[in-house]
Amino acid sequence: MLYDGRSDFPEYLGRSTELLVDELDRFESLLADLLEISRYDAGMAELSAESIDIRSCVHASISAAASLADQFDIQIVTILPEHPMVAEIDNRRVDRILRNLINNAIDAIGDQPGRIVITSACTANQACLNVSDSGQGVAADVLPKVFDPFFTTKACDQGTGLGLSICYGIVHDHGGQISIENGPGGGAEVRITLPLDHQLAAEPPAAE
Repeated sequence: MLYDGRSDFPEYLGRSTELLVDELDRFESLLADLLEISRYDAGMAELSAESIDIRSCVHASISAAASLADQFDIQIVTILPEHPMVAEIDNRRVDRILRNLINNAIDAIGDQPGRIVITSACTANQACLNVSDSGQGVAADVLPKVFDPFFTTKACDQGTGLGLSICYGIVHDHGGQISIENGPGGGAEVRITLPLDHQLAAEPPAAE
């Protein structure tokens, strides 16, 4: 109510209301991340897997980040196959992975113009996604820590340090793998593989 009526306040009060709402939004995001990571820690995260064309997840995530990317003059490029990439995934959680990675890439590039490239491919058993950026990359001693809860880098020190940790949990709950390294042309590159059939991935290996 205060935010909606901020135009009736003196300028300094209106600005204070905007800052208050920004902080509440950050707190809400932090709380959601804490609840999510606690589910993975407790082994209580449940996936709602369904057959989804992963290309639609990519396009939806790019649309959500488009205004922020435009604000920093960052181009988002996709290299996707022409044929559908249908996999048994939790659409909401995979979308969260992609949004986290795109936002992290925007933070890593910073105020200079840059480029984010999202590529995907599909084998007989798994889908592969790569998200790379034109930033400064990640220091070698930092790379092993980036998926640790609450860990942040200097390029992304405004976050909670939970985004990549949540991505790690979501990918592994799907039976997939996630890794990060510095690309040959500079910048960071995150690689994700997801099994096409979640039910098969979730089954324990047969006893010998």
